[in-house]
Amino acid sequence: MRSAARVVEFARDAACPLIEVLCVEVRGIQSAILKDLQAARDMVVERKAEVDMEQRWENRFMPFIRPALIALISALLTLVVIHGQEILKGLAGKGP
Repeated sequence: MRSAARVVEFARDAACPLIEVLCVEVRGIQSAILKDLQAARDMVVERKAEVDMEQRWENRFMPFIRPALIALISALLTLVVIHGQEILKGLAGKGP
């Protein structure tokens, strides 16, 4: 860092505008990188909040929904098994 400061000081003493222009460009690039990093951090924080919300929803409702779906599917399958012959007879009788 000291050598960079010396170069800048030397450039100012020598009235070399190229070094000053480069320093301004480097500062601009640094600020752009910093802004991009801050935006990325903000997106990660936002995504983490979304994931936390999804986890809360799943933990709150899924223990009730899964057994209900299993019971519903089981009931439908039971009806198909019990009334399957009647359903097949009805479909076979409706020929062209």
